[in-house]
Amino acid sequence: MTEELDTAGGIENVFADDAPGVSDGVESESDGFIVVTAALTVTKSYAVIAGSLGSDLAIPGATVEYTILVVNSSDTAADDVVITDTIDGNVDLILNAYGGGNDISVVNNITTLACDIEANGDGDGCDSTLPDFTVGAGDLPGGITVAGLTTLTIRYQVTIP
Repeated sequence: MTEELDTAGGIENVFADDAPGVSDGVESESDGFIVVTAALTVTKSYAVIAGSLGSDLAIPGATVEYTILVVNSSDTAADDVVITDTIDGNVDLILNAYGGGNDISVVNNITTLACDIEANGDGDGCDSTLPDFTVGAGDLPGGITVAGLTTLTIRYQVTIP
């Protein structure tokens, strides 16, 4: 019986017998491989970019910009990256904050990606069921690839009513 190799998410054990056709249980060949993986760090921060009453406080009337950074600190690319965030129900998302129909700013290394969360299924990889939004999934097969030693930056703006 021959087992199928390359099981997704599995570990494969392959043995070579010194004498083909002889099943004596003595194995004389070995080989190995090194598995490499991406090293991602995800952080979220905010900054008040337009304060109410001339202040820089997150109070009613202020505009706040949230920034999500996905930093790949390894040489290996991270494939199929998907980021989901929840917008607090006590704030209002600013649509088209980044112009051109872009509700959310998505910059992968130096490449700007379109992100219109209101138009689910438009092929840009930004979908929403507000208050949740997802970048890199849905209609973007395979998610986003964050190359080695690069950063994916996601920004969105809200106003505090």
